[in-house]
Amino acid sequence: PLIAKKVGEGVDRPNADNELPIDINYKKLIEWLVNRQKLPGDWHKRVQAIQVKANESYKELPATFTSKLQGGVDAPLDYFRAVEIRDSLASSAERTLFGGLTGPAAVWDKIVKAYENKSVFLGEAAQTLIQNVDYEIPYLRKQAAKFDQQMVDCQRKRAEYTRNAAQCAANYKQECKRLGIEGLSVRKELLALCGELPQHMEQLLVVLGSEKLGEAVSYYKEFSHYAHSIPKDSPDTLSTLQEIRAGKTQPPTTTSSTTATAASAPAAATSAPEINWDLDLDVGAAADTSAAAAPTGIDWNLDLGGADLGATGSGGADAAPVEIAWDIDLPALADAGPEAGGTAEAGVGAGADADAAAASGINWDIDMTDVGAGADGSEAPAAALEIDWD
Repeated sequence: PLIAKKVGEGVDRPNADNELPIDINYKKLIEWLVNRQKLPGDWHKRVQAIQVKANESYKELPATFTSKLQGGVDAPLDYFRAVEIRDSLASSAERTLFGGLTGPAAVWDKIVKAYENKSVFLGEAAQTLIQNVDYEIPYLRKQAAKFDQQMVDCQRKRAEYTRNAAQCAANYKQECKRLGIEGLSVRKELLALCGELPQHMEQLLVVLGSEKLGEAVSYYKEFSHYAHSIPKDSPDTLSTLQEIRAGKTQPPTTTSSTTATAASAPAAATSAPEINWDLDLDVGAAADTSAAAAPTGIDWNLDLGGADLGATGSGGADAAPVEIAWDIDLPALADAGPEAGGTAEAGVGAGADADAAAASGINWDIDMTDVGAGADGSEAPAAALEIDWD
């Protein structure tokens, strides 16, 4: 008869049920462990106390030792790193009579056993799993995508730069070929081309002295004579070309031009322009040289008409300023007759005005001879005074 047998059970695999995977949401893993009593409820406090002791012991380890561990110096300090440190120290540590560890290895062995007591390390591992799934893995995926895009951009730029470099190399070779150099030592090769200048100049002289150019020169002279009435034998018409064709122009030597330039440079530097201020410093040399001597005055070229300047000292410091009398009494001049010029009031007014005008040197061009008098000498009625401003 046919016998049905379940796969994975029987004598071959008696514990097959324990090997089946358990589908548990990663966010509820800690809760599941606590509910199944695989993890104590106060595992947070236990883990914090263990991490404080582990951090103190980790500071005592040398930097050369921690750099050799997996993950480097910046790796987080958890149960798995504590196991790695314990195993590394135990490989070279001494043991007691009963096989126990001594020194730092014994300290880390106690830390590992504290993690394993009541499976506290499972809570720490579950918490690390949740953080990695929620934060670390998405961040690393974004970073990986960003770096992949950067690699694509770098490869594209590399291909572009390689193409540009090849184009620049081709342009460089073409330019060197045009200049007639190899391009290995550009400076030396360009300086070596200067030795070909005399040969080119000789060829140029041959061309300038040819008959075809002579015909062109004759045509230009004929056209200038026809268009601008310039004489055909004028020396100003193509003077340099005519001198070259006649063999009168000699090119200057490099040494002579260099020497002349070097000689003219110091001369230009030593000759400084001089300014003539046209000041006579000998004025007043014969004057009093005492402390009370007045400084040399400046002649402003002012004609004061013989006015009294007061003191006659060197500077005239106490001299009164010259005033111009603008007090012109026109009604008094209109009422006065020819004989009234001797009266006190008219004499004072007219004489003062005349003296002031003479002293000031101002001519107002006003004719007062006919003002206020009749033809027969009698007093005439006052007429309006007319002033000729012309």
